Amino acid sequence: MRYEDNQEYFNDPDFLHILNQYEQMEAGGPKAFLDADDLTDVAEYYLIVKDDEARARACIDYALQLFPQATSPLIFQARQHLLNDDLDTTQQLCDAIPDQEDREVIFLNAEIMVRRKLTSAAVQYLLDKGKTIEYDYDYYLYDGGCIFIDYAEWEAAHTLAKHLCSYAPDWYKAWHLMADALLGLSQWKEALTYINRMLDADPFSIETWNWASEAYSGSEAYEKAVEAADYALAVEPDNVRATQLKAHAFLHMQLYEQAMQLYNEVLDRVPDDEATMAFMTYCYLCMDQVEKARQTIEQAELLADGNSPEQQMIYEQHANVLAAMGRYDEAISYIDKAQAEGDDGKTDYNAIRADFRRRRDLGE
Repeated sequence: MRYEDNQEYFNDPDFLHILNQYEQMEAGGPKAFLDADDLTDVAEYYLIVKDDEARARACIDYALQLFPQATSPLIFQARQHLLNDDLDTTQQLCDAIPDQEDREVIFLNAEIMVRRKLTSAAVQYLLDKGKTIEYDYDYYLYDGGCIFIDYAEWEAAHTLAKHLCSYAPDWYKAWHLMADALLGLSQWKEALTYINRMLDADPFSIETWNWASEAYSGSEAYEKAVEAADYALAVEPDNVRATQLKAHAFLHMQLYEQAMQLYNEVLDRVPDDEATMAFMTYCYLCMDQVEKARQTIEQAELLADGNSPEQQMIYEQHANVLAAMGRYDEAISYIDKAQAEGDDGKTDYNAIRADFRRRRDLGE
């Protein structure tokens, strides 16, 4: 189950009734007749919503006392080792689960392969196992594709999405998976085909309007990107992602003051958003406010602590700030750091270094 699906389920009255039964029993009340799946759902709630690993583990231990061979709590137990990057133990626990044909066991095996950098093997494994699926094959492909989405393995997700769209061409979730994969592949126009289908089916989806804004920006249709973000904001005026996307579009339109106003709104809601600070740095540089750019990027780097999903961009922006200050050797060192984060071939780091050296030698 994806995070957003979990969140929806945890607000469901049926789950809340199960949770209440368990917590009353935990507090010394009457014994609750909950099955292994119910108890695993409660453990996931404690882990995901409450961030209470100890309470989640106690719930799973109780489930395994009652149902020692049950798949759901055994999967939960194995996944805790996966989260700690202990792949060998995860695989051992997975292999020990009695029902090896259970979908969650199949998905866990595939995820272990992805973590071992065996993504192509994971795709083939899921497709091979899919030949034996007798019901809900559409959900099987969707959930399998989401594994690759979660690990930003866009080509693999696209492969599963193509199979799903062939099997269920008119299904909303098929469009959703395909659009997600295409956005990850930066195939903006193709993504919009599926995004527009989704909007026809659900014109009040904030996520889909945000995806539309992202795709329009990628296609350099910035006015349409602003319009799409505005639709999302009409549904939810405080939506952070829509505000960010509108600001990004303004940035590309060189409307820096409008962009800065929106970035500041984001920081009002998410004060520690280092990625937004990096984009603000770009605006400051374009407005020749180099000192503010320096302060902002240093704050972003401090918050990132080397572990931000946008670490590469932060290093690149820090390099640009240092170059604007005439500190070219330091700027080059930051370009080295940016490239060390990963080089997808889209940025010519050698050309940037050469430009910095040229400007340094000319005394610019």
